[in-house]
Amino acid sequence: MAEADANLTPRVKAVGTHLGLVGLSFVVSIMVLSGVGLMPGEAIECGVIGMLLIHGAAAVGALFPRRATAASCVVIFCVPFLPAGCEMGFSVRRAYHRRYVLPADRFRDHLASAVPPSVTNLRFVPLSESKLPDLMFRFDIAPADLDDILAERGFKRVSPGELPRQNDLFRDPGYLPLGGDDQTFQGQDKWGTVMVIKTNGTHTRAIFRRG
Repeated sequence: MAEADANLTPRVKAVGTHLGLVGLSFVVSIMVLSGVGLMPGEAIECGVIGMLLIHGAAAVGALFPRRATAASCVVIFCVPFLPAGCEMGFSVRRAYHRRYVLPADRFRDHLASAVPPSVTNLRFVPLSESKLPDLMFRFDIAPADLDDILAERGFKRVSPGELPRQNDLFRDPGYLPLGGDDQTFQGQDKWGTVMVIKTNGTHTRAIFRRG
């Protein structure tokens, strides 16, 4: 009897450890998937059902190992977490693409066929700051490179009051300030859409807006 109890104790510990890891995987999966964003109702239902099924199967599998080893713990946690882990990887990739790839693409579309080497900190202006749904990005740049872009793209310096939209937020000097001596330039793309560049007096920082 004593020998049976001694053999049972590692088994009970293994079951407890593995079930705890399944529970942890479920909680972390919920946290990851809750940040995915809006999805159709059917997709949400299928995702929840699938997550419950795979974690249920993992919980059943957690009852069989006689001992908790490093390998068993990794398998018990990672297998049910795989769908959420894949989604987390896709989210990281999307965030990287939006932060580093898309702004450079828009720069090439509207300002220069190649991003000058001096351009740094190129990023979209978030809606919380821009207050507008228009395409907006900001960047640091060497003055000579910015001056070349302004000349090649036909931007003309204007006073904020000369901007065509009466409700243009760039008319307000306190809107997205760059240094207190800011300058405003206006141009048009090949479709006739107004483009605005706001820059500081030394032409080392700029904000671009299309629309």
